[in-house]
Amino acid sequence: MKFTSSFKIISIISYLLIFLNGEMISIPMFFYLPIATFNFNSPLQALTSALGLFGLLYLLTLAIRTNQNGRFLNYLIIFILLLSPIIQRLLSVPIRLFNYSMFIIPCLLFIVFYLAFFLTLQKTHSISNK
Repeated sequence: MKFTSSFKIISIISYLLIFLNGEMISIPMFFYLPIATFNFNSPLQALTSALGLFGLLYLLTLAIRTNQNGRFLNYLIIFILLLSPIIQRLLSVPIRLFNYSMFIIPCLLFIVFYLAFFLTLQKTHSISNK
């Protein structure tokens, strides 16, 4: 169980530290999401950023809740919600603009550690059902 929470914490910290290049500076994901949510010039960007923020808030409420029914499905939905702003940016901007370590490393860490979190969550769930 300790590995499960460590994997989740590392993945969320790395998600929040994904840097997206702007016209003048790079901004981390924790600044990008609230700012892009209110960007009404690009409705798709605003929608996916709002979904990312909702995913973070949903993750926070799951951490507080003690009832853990259907938690694997909940964490899968959160993973999809958190990936939506990243996928939207990858599809809206040429891919060559994402060839920098401040994007690649945290993004890969987020995906790898969240998938490791899924695997450990599934293993603990299957062991507890036996």
